[in-house]
Amino acid sequence: AQLLAAVTGETGTGAVVFGTAPTMTNPVVTASSGVGLKVTNTGTGDSFVVEDSASTDATPFVIDNNGRLVVGIIAHKTVSSVNPWLQVCGTNSIGGSSILAAMSGANTTGGSLYLNKTRGTNPSDNGALLSGDIVGKILWVGNDGVDDEVTAGKIEVIAASNFASDNCPADMVFSVNGGAATPTEAMRISQDKAITMAGTLG
Repeated sequence: AQLLAAVTGETGTGAVVFGTAPTMTNPVVTASSGVGLKVTNTGTGDSFVVEDSASTDATPFVIDNNGRLVVGIIAHKTVSSVNPWLQVCGTNSIGGSSILAAMSGANTTGGSLYLNKTRGTNPSDNGALLSGDIVGKILWVGNDGVDDEVTAGKIEVIAASNFASDNCPADMVFSVNGGAATPTEAMRISQDKAITMAGTLG
């Protein structure tokens, strides 16, 4: 009876429109084919929010109206003028802002992190990288009391020459911030495994 009272309309086959925000206890969505659950957001609010017993939860699981996934914070965060599509944020806990890639099994495979770059028009297209393209990078950004814009350190893998089939030469570059707005290169491992270091050893 409560569900029927909340439904105000029907669209298509098997789709319902809720006039209010109904409370559902232990709902189960079963689909034999196609999409099991689809949320179409035509407004500006978040598309999907999961809270714990606290309401409003300060550390929810959120998919916003742009499809951005945010865990542990109500509103998404911008770092170095970038608004990442996956954000894991925490407060007063190491685990709150940690990401785990775990592998189990009697084999030699461990958890992995893949950073991928293609010059194709979408992520599934092939498009060989050119010399100087950044294959991937990891950045460390600390708040300076004003904003989260300045990078304190970074590691980059950069194409050393044009990529071709099964031939992807690259350099690995380590950069640190010596007290400026941008970090500078401190060490480079070249495609031929030569190591170049800036500064003074010791």
